[in-house]
Amino acid sequence: MIERENNPADAHARPDTADLVHDVVLSLLRSEKAGCLLDVPAGEGAFAAHAKELGCEVSCGDIVPDRFRAPGLTCDRVDLNQRWPYPSDTFDHVTSIEAIEHLENPWHMIGEAARVLRVGGTFFLTTPNILSIKSRISVLLNGYQKYFQVMVNHDTKTDTELPVDHINPVSFFELRHILA
Repeated sequence: MIERENNPADAHARPDTADLVHDVVLSLLRSEKAGCLLDVPAGEGAFAAHAKELGCEVSCGDIVPDRFRAPGLTCDRVDLNQRWPYPSDTFDHVTSIEAIEHLENPWHMIGEAARVLRVGGTFFLTTPNILSIKSRISVLLNGYQKYFQVMVNHDTKTDTELPVDHINPVSFFELRHILA
């Protein structure tokens, strides 16, 4: 397991996913040259706070930016199903941790990441492994992915419905195809 120092930001921003996922992406990010990083969706900002500690110039986006709590950083409203509000060729790194499975159109999201990345930039993307034995058994026994149930939440500020759960399982093979 990767050791992480106690961070005062942790008291303010909780990860929306398992700490280990953040630790793995942070480990990969450490091997890259620090630069401009976009974290989408940023959630409460736990990952962004750690990326800032690594020397990255961090920008954050989330569909519900009011949840963002990372000290010293701000969060833009970004709907990953729409065009992102950033110019092309802006970021050295884009991180998207456990997000693609929540989106209506993973192709669009990856296209937007490619658009805002500079040439030679790095895209860090994580998603649940739907090809694991546990996931395959769930399909055999139940006929569907256990953790991919359609759920929506009503956003009263924008009067829209938001997908809030795993709605779009993306396999490794499909993801590889989209990235290519």
